[in-house]
This record gives sequence, structure tokens and C-alpha cells, in this order.
Amino acid sequence: MAGSADWKKRISRLFTVSLSDLNPLKGDEQYVSVDIGSSAIKIVEVRSGGGSLRVLAAGSLPMPSSGIQNNMVSDPAAVAEVLRALLESKGIRSRKAITAIPGPAVIIKRVTLPSQTAQELENTILFEAGNFIPEDLENVNLDYQITDYIEEGKRMDVLLVAAKKDIVSSYAETVRAAGLMPVVVDVDYFALENMFELNYEPPPNQVIALVNVGARYSSINILRNGRSTFTGDVPVGGRDITDALVRDLGVEVDVAERLKAGETVAGVDAEQVAVAMGPAADTLIDEIHHALSFFWTAATDETINEVYLSGGAARMPELGDRLSQRIEVPVAVADPLARVTLSSTLEASGLRQQGPDFAVAMGLAVRRPDDK
Repeated sequence: MAGSADWKKRISRLFTVSLSDLNPLKGDEQYVSVDIGSSAIKIVEVRSGGGSLRVLAAGSLPMPSSGIQNNMVSDPAAVAEVLRALLESKGIRSRKAITAIPGPAVIIKRVTLPSQTAQELENTILFEAGNFIPEDLENVNLDYQITDYIEEGKRMDVLLVAAKKDIVSSYAETVRAAGLMPVVVDVDYFALENMFELNYEPPPNQVIALVNVGARYSSINILRNGRSTFTGDVPVGGRDITDALVRDLGVEVDVAERLKAGETVAGVDAEQVAVAMGPAADTLIDEIHHALSFFWTAATDETINEVYLSGGAARMPELGDRLSQRIEVPVAVADPLARVTLSSTLEASGLRQQGPDFAVAMGLAVRRPDDK
């Protein structure tokens, strides 16, 4: 069994505890969060202090087509070049960066263990990890979090997360190549959780599903009493709808993105847009419905109280209403900027309109190196 010193060499934090367990707004520091997605890089520069979070800058640029393959950065030089250009265009001076790896790149397991000391738990976690990770532990980054104490404190629920070191390194080194210093690498699932807790206060005992519709896949994080209970993803995203518009209407990708967001484009009939988007949108809704049913009802008969949509496709007209009708649960579009202050130098209305796109970036923006 590994000793304490060996354990510390093996472990690398991949996600944060609940915001209620830490104070990310302390001090007077600036950080830049970097969300490297398959279709775009999004950044948010923030300053924390005085119990508040202030957004100093935010923006995005399209990703190189060769940028992401198999959940890792496959062309670090090209991606770093785009990130560097984005940082310069927004005048970002912060050098400390927080980034994330995609949910499909991690292995997640939930275990229930007897309550034990921190040292005992470290050894137990290492043993458990060896049983479910199909890799030599020397090749993975491993993290854990106690999510609950049950049976009057006699047992504990623990969340284990593991990711291959080469995947984590591909994101961290890309950020470094752009001139930043990566201080935290998170997971997009848990960034969504922090974004939600930063901006919302649901009633106790509520079950909330967070659904972030990315370009190529959609992430799901189900919270019970504010804690992550289930995470997963579906291999369908907003790019499928964009591709349908490009194919059926013969428009360019940038025009298709505008149409998807509900904008009116000269020479393009609105009815044709709806017809073109219909099948792909239906597939997305069906996949989310199936995922929510699988991830939640497989383990409990509790009802999901509300769903919050984020990601670029969340701004699609009627997507939330159609999903709500399908799953028979209220659906709202998440506002990652609801409780943050925007710098006077920002174009506030435009940024708030694009807010759902920055859900992961805002969740990353509250992370700090000493969270755990």
C-alpha cells in the first residue's frame, strides 16, 4: 500500500469542493479561465475581492479544425496560437489560468465507504482506484471528494475521478504555450456545478439537472441538495444542428450559427430554417431525455425538479420549451452572469445575451489553486 508521500505524488486535483466549502471571492486576485472546446475557445478574465466577482474581459474565437481529437488537444501549437490571439485582442494581462478537460475524458466512480481518517481514506481511495481504472495508476491523475455522510456519520459517499495524464497535459501545456500559467485543471462537469452555485440558490432538497450543449457532445450534471450525484454526456451537440442548416440551406457555418441562435438573415426563409433544424433538434432533445432517464431513474425514484440549459445551442428559440414538453420538467436557460459584476468597459447587453456560451468558463473562473 502506498504511503502518504507516494500518494501526494500520485494525486492531482481535478475538481473542486462545493463553493459553500470555500471562499473563491477572497483576496484581490486576477485569473483568466480558458474553456477549450471542440468548436471554440472561450475565455473570461475575473478579479475577485470584497466578496464579489468582477468580469474584466470575455471573448471567444473558433477552434482550428485539427485542434481537438479523441478528447485531447491534438494540435497544441495551432490551438495555442488562437488562444494567444484571443488574449491579445481582449487586452488580458492575467497570467494565472484555470482550464478544464472534457467530461468524456474522465472516469468517474461513486463508492460508499466506512467513515475513516484522512490518511486511511487516502489509502482506501488508492486501493479502490486500482480496481476500477483500466490504467497503471502512474499514468493517471486521480482526485476524490467526500459528497455526503450517511447512517449517522458511520459511512461516507465518495466521488472518484481519474483522467490520463497525457490528456490533462495536452490542455495544460497548450495553455502554457499561449503564455499563461495553468494553476488549476478542472473537469467541465464540475465547472457547470460551480457556475450554478455561483448564480443560483435552489430550495433545499431540490434535484437540479445541468445540461451544457456543446458543439459535439452535451454534458449532464445532476445535483441533489447542491451536490453532484450523477454525471454523464450524450454524443449529440449544437454542431449537428449547424451542420443540418449548412447542408439543407446551403449557407456558411457562421450564417448557420446566427440562424441557430434565432437571428434573421436576409434571403433566408424562417420556415425553411425551422424545417432544417427540426430533425437534428429532435435528436438532441431525445438524447437528453434518454440520458436524464438513465442517469437518474436508474438509481432513485426522486423527481428532477428543474433543468438548466447552457451552451451556445441553449439560445435556440423554443429549444427549452420543446425539451420541457418532452421530459415534463421545467426547463430554464442558465445565466452564468446573473450574480457577477461586469466591468464598465464591457458591452454588457451583448455579453449577457451570449451568457449561456460561457457557462463552463464562468464555472472555472471561481476555481483557485488552494481550493482543496
